[in-house]
Amino acid sequence: MTTLGLIGLGRIGAFHAETLTNLPEVSRLVITDERPRRVAQVAAKYGATPVDSVEKLLSSGVDGVVVAAATPAHAELTLA
Repeated sequence: MTTLGLIGLGRIGAFHAETLTNLPEVSRLVITDERPRRVAQVAAKYGATPVDSVEKLLSSGVDGVVVAAATPAHAELTLA
């Protein structure tokens, strides 16, 4: 079983949340976004685990991460 992280919960991010939580191989989905209310909404709708920062998501034991944040943020989120 796989634990995945999802960064960004806009329209595309919510679509990814729905898709990922329906995959039998995904046992847990950890999500975050800049908007705490949006994180709570998506977590409640799809049974995901909410966290309040990218750092917490990355330290939560995820096996991989989907970046669905706005395109200009991709480089900052993926380059360390």
